[in-house]
Amino acid sequence: MNESQSADQFIFLMDRLAEKGYHHYEISNFSRKGYEAIHNSNYWKSKKYLGIGPSAHSYNGKQRFWNISNNAKYISSLSKNLLNQEEETLTHKDIANETIMISLRTSKGISKKIIEELLKNRELEIFQTKIKNYIKSNLIFEQNEFYILTQQGKLFADRIAMDLFIDTEYL
Repeated sequence: MNESQSADQFIFLMDRLAEKGYHHYEISNFSRKGYEAIHNSNYWKSKKYLGIGPSAHSYNGKQRFWNISNNAKYISSLSKNLLNQEEETLTHKDIANETIMISLRTSKGISKKIIEELLKNRELEIFQTKIKNYIKSNLIFEQNEFYILTQQGKLFADRIAMDLFIDTEYL
């Protein structure tokens, strides 16, 4: 399938599911109101979460942790009162870019307040200039202090997010 056919099918899907009463609450998730999956909801909201079990991931706001994926090794380490996991400490740039990417994927969008608190000086100026261009292009709209992808913008969600990413720490 080429890119144009894929876009047409995604638009058809969005329209058809909306007609049937489904809410497009995350770029790849639809549900009826009140039946949204809660499994990844903290991830989409950049909130802290704890993952338990093999391959489970956790996040404390500054670091991400993940358990080994091998069931036998995971159980063996627990029997020795060990938690076999890896971790990464997120930089300001990591947190900012992840917030932009994840928030943009949701129907709520990117909170202006959170972005203004998160981005510093020149980072915020660049972000706001880019957002204004996406608004002019009808790929993003502003509502209730949030920047939200339009239906057309959802076709370019990853590209838009990448363009909004900050390039360096505290420009």
